[in-house]
Amino acid sequence: MTWLSVFVSICYLKWRSSPKNISLKNPFEKEFHFVFMRPINSILSVFFSGHIVWLFLTGQSLTAQYTDQINSNRPGASIGAFSVGKRVFHFEAGAAQHHYRHQTYNNSEIQGQVYSLSLRWGLFFDQLEINYEGSYFNSTLTSRMSSTPLQSNLGGLLKNTFGIKYLLLNPFKNPEAINVFSWKANNGFRLRDLIPAISLTAGVNLNVDRYVNPYRFGDIFSILDRPIFFENAAGFTFAPPFANVTGTLATQSHFLPKWVFVTNFSYTQYPNRLNKKLERKEYILTLTHNFNPQWSVYVEHQGIAYPLIDNDYLFRSGVAFLYRDNLHFDVTLGMNTHATPALSFLNLGTSFRINKNLSAMSRIQYNAYLEAKIKKRERRQERKRDRNREKVRRRLQERKKT
Repeated sequence: MTWLSVFVSICYLKWRSSPKNISLKNPFEKEFHFVFMRPINSILSVFFSGHIVWLFLTGQSLTAQYTDQINSNRPGASIGAFSVGKRVFHFEAGAAQHHYRHQTYNNSEIQGQVYSLSLRWGLFFDQLEINYEGSYFNSTLTSRMSSTPLQSNLGGLLKNTFGIKYLLLNPFKNPEAINVFSWKANNGFRLRDLIPAISLTAGVNLNVDRYVNPYRFGDIFSILDRPIFFENAAGFTFAPPFANVTGTLATQSHFLPKWVFVTNFSYTQYPNRLNKKLERKEYILTLTHNFNPQWSVYVEHQGIAYPLIDNDYLFRSGVAFLYRDNLHFDVTLGMNTHATPALSFLNLGTSFRINKNLSAMSRIQYNAYLEAKIKKRERRQERKRDRNREKVRRRLQERKKT
């Protein structure tokens, strides 16, 4: 499978680099190429290039690390390096109360609820994951730009991203044997623990409500910007593009038995028909500590470099509780260090896993799974035969009538 994926990657990059004479005289073709093909080509180039480089640098055949318990990206904003595993489906949802205050706009405020949803599916093989990240902000704006504060209700998507994650490096694929004579050898610090697992996530964000979204280009207070000034200063049309590219490089280190350190480096680009680019760069550092199999705490720091909002820094901390192997709950508090805008928030969420991974099944469970699958197929075939018999019966009745 690894060498087959290398062959596919090389073929794609070869095709991508070959000269192409594309005539886009039709306005619809130009729109389709700008909105759809260019972001997709950028995503595939980054994904396949990173895939080939890491395979040849590491020289390893990669396998993902399946876990008996749910491996959620919540409660923090970072994503872990590991995929969920083949035939595993994750559902992660949360609701947060956000409060923004913008000093530049005479301390105007936006407060409301952010509803987030994440769907993750392990597909084809263990190191590959298909995912969706979405969030919707339902808020109330209190504008103090005039002598009398004005209130208005806002609502729009903050994120609507479809992506692919691929595990590039897994240093835990060959665990060392347990030393029954030494507790220190099993629980002490080792240099190999500093080698992180590494994954690459590439995705495309679809701005389906780009003409009515009040949070354009990820700017919460964009509705207070003057569109004409915005276009002249930044060189961008006020409506964002239908699709923009995003990518994340994630690392995950288990340097001590109960400590996990995750880093994310993300890049988002908003293309424009005026051949100008709006770039958003982020990093996230997350440190998690497990007290016991059920309770864990984390602290997180996020840095954002973005022209529309000056460099911003956020801090989060929270608690997660593992209720069952496939279900957990979490709570998070957070704030930023910026005044344009200042942000504070409370986040509650849950994660649920549907586990159909065959390696997690015992022989009895596996046989029961195969038996249920066969019965399901037989029922489907029986329903199909019944429909065919009914069609034949109706045709015979119609012939008798005629």
